[in-house]
Amino acid sequence: MKYFSLTLFLFLQLAIGQGQTKSAPDSLDNDPIVAMLDSLVSLNFLSKVNFSEQRNDCNLPHECKQFSDYEYKTKLKKLNSPIPLDYNEYVRNYIELYANRRPVLTSRVLGLSQLYFPMFEQVFDQQQLPLEFKYLAIVESALNPIAVSPAGATGIWQFMYQTGKMYDLKVNSMIDERRDPYKSTQAACKYFKDMYEIYQDWLLVIAAYNCGARNVNKAILRSGGKTNFWQIKKYLPKETQGYVPAFIAVSYVMNYYADYNITVTPPAITFFETDTIAITQHVSFESISSALNIPLQQLHYLNPVYKGNFIPVNEDSKFLTLPSNKISAFITNSDKIYGMADSEAEKSGLKYQYTTVEKKKTYVVRKGETLTTVARKNDCMATDIKQWNKLKKNAVYPGQKLTIYVTEVQKTLVASTIPSPNDSINPAAPDTTSTIAIAVISEPKMALYEVQKNDTLYSISRKYPKMTIEQLKDLNKEVLGGNPNILRPGSKLKVIAGS
Repeated sequence: MKYFSLTLFLFLQLAIGQGQTKSAPDSLDNDPIVAMLDSLVSLNFLSKVNFSEQRNDCNLPHECKQFSDYEYKTKLKKLNSPIPLDYNEYVRNYIELYANRRPVLTSRVLGLSQLYFPMFEQVFDQQQLPLEFKYLAIVESALNPIAVSPAGATGIWQFMYQTGKMYDLKVNSMIDERRDPYKSTQAACKYFKDMYEIYQDWLLVIAAYNCGARNVNKAILRSGGKTNFWQIKKYLPKETQGYVPAFIAVSYVMNYYADYNITVTPPAITFFETDTIAITQHVSFESISSALNIPLQQLHYLNPVYKGNFIPVNEDSKFLTLPSNKISAFITNSDKIYGMADSEAEKSGLKYQYTTVEKKKTYVVRKGETLTTVARKNDCMATDIKQWNKLKKNAVYPGQKLTIYVTEVQKTLVASTIPSPNDSINPAAPDTTSTIAIAVISEPKMALYEVQKNDTLYSISRKYPKMTIEQLKDLNKEVLGGNPNILRPGSKLKVIAGS
C-alpha cells in the first residue's frame, strides 16, 4: 500500500464517504445501476424537454451483437486511457447491459452527452484529470441533473448533502448546487484528486467515489493489504463490485455504440447552443419564458440549480443559462422581464418585506480627498467617520483605509408556499408549506451631490462608481436642462451613494 498524508487520510475517513451503500442482488435485473437506468428511460420530463421528437426511440434499428473476449480486450486497449480499462466477465455483462439490453437508454445518453460532455472535458482538462471520468457521470445518474437516489444523493454526480457541503456545494431553500452541472463537476474533480492522493490508483478512486474511502480501506485490510481493485473486489459492498465494471463498460459502449447500430437520439439543445448571462435583479422563470418564448420546463432543465420558479440575486446564484439565440433578446427586453417578475410574484401570492441592514466596509482615501468629500461620497457625516476610526484630526492621506458604516434597505420577497418545478414531474411529492426568502435586493442608496467648480459628468461618475454618465443624465434631466454637458457650480445632482 502506498504512503499518503495521514492528515488527509483522517479527514477523508471521517467525511468523504458518498453515503451508505446497500447490498445488491447478484442478478443484473435487480442491480441498482439498472434500476437507475430504467427510471431515466421512463422519465417523462426528459423525453419532452431534452430530446428531439424527430424520431421514435422504440423503433431503433438496433442489432443485438456479441463479440469475442479478444475483440473486447483489443477495443478497450485502443482507447489508450490512463485509467486501466481491464476486461473480464463482469465488464462483459455490463457491456451487454448497455449495448444489447438497454439500447434506448444508451441512445438517449449519447444525445445528452452533447449537452454535458464538452463542459466535462474542459473542466477535466483544466484539472489535469483523465477525460474518461466523464463516463462516470453516466453510471452515476445517466446524465440526469435532477436525479435523486433513495439515499438522497443528488445531481449528475450524485453528491450526498454532507459530502457536497464539504466540497463547497451550497444547498438552501432556493438553490442546490449539487444540481449545478458545472459546480458539481468541479467538486467531483476535487474528490478525484483527494482520492488519488491516497490510493494512487484510478480504479480505487472510482470505487471510493461510490462507497467512500472508509469502505475501500476496510476492503484493503481484509484482503491482506492488496491495492488492486480486482483483488479487493469481493470485500467491497456489492453495489461497488458492479460499479467499476459498469464504468469500464460505459467507456466501451460510448466509443463503440455504432457496432450495435445504436444511433444518437438528438437532444433539443447542445452545449454549443447555450450561453450564460448574469442576472442583476430577481426574476421569475415565467417572465423569461413569456418574454423569450422558451418552454418553461426547458428553462428549468437548463438551470437545475434553482429549486423554485424565481432566480434569487445573491452571492451564491445569479446566472441564467439560455439558448444562445435568446441572449440578445434577453438583454434587449431585460427591463420588461425584470418588471414582469414583480407582477408574477403578486400573482403567486408573494409579498415583500423590508428590513434595514447596517454594513461595514473599508474605504481607501484617494488623492485630493478630504474627510468631508469622503463623508459626502458615502452619505454620512465627517464626525461619524472620525468616531468610527478614532481620528483625532480632520486630516486624511491618500491610501489611508477608513472604516465606514452604511445603512441599506433590503427588499426580501417571501411566500407561504413555493412550488417546485419538478412537482409536475413527480405528483407524489409531499405538499409542504413554509415561509422562506426567495430573493434579496439591496435598494440603491440615493444622495445629493453639490456640483463643484470644474466638475464634469465624467469626474462625478468617477466619484460614484455605481453610476454611469447616462444614469447621471437620466436621474437629473430637470437640473441639467437642454445641455447636460454644462454643469452649474452649486446645483445639486441625484447620485447613487457608495463606492
